[in-house]
Amino acid sequence: MLLISDCYSRLNLPTAAKQYALAVVGLARRANESVLDLISAGLLAAAAIDYSSGAWCSALELTNLGLVQERLLVDEAKREMTESRDVMAVYNLGMMLHAAALIPGVGSRPEEIAENHRFLEQMQDMMKESVWDMDTHTRYADDQLRGRPFSDLGARRIIRFRALGLEWRVRCANDYRNVLAAERLAAGAQIMAVDFGDDDLRFLRTTIDVEIELLEEGQGAEKARAELQPGDDCRRWHVRLTPFTPGKPADPGPFLKELVVVLSTIFVDASQLSPERYIEAFDRAEERGLWHKIGTVRLYDELAAVVPEDFFNAIPRHEMKPLGDPTGGPAREHPELAWQE
Repeated sequence: MLLISDCYSRLNLPTAAKQYALAVVGLARRANESVLDLISAGLLAAAAIDYSSGAWCSALELTNLGLVQERLLVDEAKREMTESRDVMAVYNLGMMLHAAALIPGVGSRPEEIAENHRFLEQMQDMMKESVWDMDTHTRYADDQLRGRPFSDLGARRIIRFRALGLEWRVRCANDYRNVLAAERLAAGAQIMAVDFGDDDLRFLRTTIDVEIELLEEGQGAEKARAELQPGDDCRRWHVRLTPFTPGKPADPGPFLKELVVVLSTIFVDASQLSPERYIEAFDRAEERGLWHKIGTVRLYDELAAVVPEDFFNAIPRHEMKPLGDPTGGPAREHPELAWQE
């Protein structure tokens, strides 16, 4: 599953990659002691994915949890196997600490995490020698990463990716439950895009802009799950999703059915094929195990809730303005998922 996560990451589909990394954590927590070391492996893999995507508030919390679990659960005999992973985690933590010092209002959370792992003094000494400003961080991100530093700040969370000629922008209120739902939809869209990669669905090359709204308790079929909105610059959608309540058991079946119906509605609209031809392609993907790929182990929200809500709120991300346009910089499309002319 870590290998599958790495494959999605290499395809520039980070939310799908994060889902599989978190699924490793979910499985290892319920398994026997022989795989407990995979808890930290999954957490630090998810942290590296969020770091690469510019979601540095999330990457901070996942890095913190991963390093804690590594200290608690990985025995000395396996330390050598984790060395390269640890070095990358500490390097990323240092970069996030440096950038956070340039952002008024982020608070002391990055310093707390570095101090908890006994890296703060060393990192502060290195920061004194650095001449990087935020413009330098942004240029570095545009050149080497998939998102700009702390792009998960702001009143609205924006998740951006490109595949099969479709640039996706998934937007939601930047609070815990909305972000979980938005990442659930983004991960599902990325997994379906890969499964459709060998079919020519004749997509129009366009931008798909999705605004997420959470359904209130008791709202059911009377509320349309996906509505196309007026707009001449992109395909603009208003999507209503059932919220996940952390700590409350949830049957993943209805969530996954809702997700697939919403995404199929969006994919059919972007395709020049008839709905019947789309269903044929979907059936082929289903035969290859699409439902199992989207519903990896448990519901995405449940897997991501390994970072509890109080950790999510440790930085008041929704109260702060992002440093720049989160949709700025390149949206990288892997050649294997390029638009089919």
